[in-house]
Amino acid sequence: MTEIHCSATVVGINGKILQAMVQNRSACHGCGLQAQCASTECRKKLIEIPIQDPSKYQQGQKITVSLQETSGWKAVFYAYILPLLLVLTVLGLARFITENEILAGTYAFLSIFPYYLLLFFFRKHFQKQIRFKIVENEF
Repeated sequence: MTEIHCSATVVGINGKILQAMVQNRSACHGCGLQAQCASTECRKKLIEIPIQDPSKYQQGQKITVSLQETSGWKAVFYAYILPLLLVLTVLGLARFITENEILAGTYAFLSIFPYYLLLFFFRKHFQKQIRFKIVENEF
């Protein structure tokens, strides 16, 4: 299976959970306006990684983390594709039933809230499916 690797910095350890900060580096890496940029390509992201031995890591340490490509596609599907399909389905059904575009649009917009609320409540389940792991330590 293909894995996606990226560099991260350890920012904290809570029990057997390591918190690491990943800095996405895209074409805007050298841009002077990087701090004010609204693009998610240049943002820092905090990820949690289960570990066996917390004594091997310390705050500020550089590590390499990996994620299976299939896990990344699962995350994209649940975060973007499925909600889009939900909104389009609700929009089509509501437009067909009510024949009112404003009401149909409102229903479609409001259908997103229960969906993301369900994702929030089942986040432990998704954390088991989509897991980062530490590949190697950088020195």
